[in-house]
Amino acid sequence: MKVKNTYPPASKKGKVDLSTVIKWAKWPFIIAVIATPVINLILGGQAWSLVALWGLFMLWSFTISPQLVEYNRLSNVAKLVTYSAILLVIIKYTIAPTMDISVIVLVGAGGLVLLGILFFSNLRRQKQNVFPLLLFIVMSVILGVVAIIIWRGKMRWPYIVFASIAIGFLLTIAIVLREDLLNEIKKRFHTK
Repeated sequence: MKVKNTYPPASKKGKVDLSTVIKWAKWPFIIAVIATPVINLILGGQAWSLVALWGLFMLWSFTISPQLVEYNRLSNVAKLVTYSAILLVIIKYTIAPTMDISVIVLVGAGGLVLLGILFFSNLRRQKQNVFPLLLFIVMSVILGVVAIIIWRGKMRWPYIVFASIAIGFLLTIAIVLREDLLNEIKKRFHTK
């Protein structure tokens, strides 16, 4: 018996291979990475090239060369919030020293809320993606508590809100997932 293939042949037209994109995008990125600090040094002034370099890194890591492991919406949002917070820190300490640090904390709190919405909107499917989320939440709790301790005399409500959201989110996940959470931790750390 001969099986007849009824599927149309795969077309190579219009499809762009990732290696081709990397090949063509690599050189403009390398030129920009070299030119940006050189132009900043020639012109002098504030270190705006650090902001531009971090922006180039974000563009490269999100569009040209995305992650291959843990590529899901929770990981991507956590990565975006983390990279955005780092960008805001670079902006604060290089070109805008008068920027209030609580902006960064509020971006983190907004990221936690967005991650919570994404996680609980499709709980059954997102259970398997909980570890990157847990890592982000634990780091948020640590950063929130450290910020409360360090900036004790200043306006503390953003740090308290940030830490509270992170702790509340962590407790909610622990209550909702119970055994699934323990199984995920056992899987990740190979414990018995």
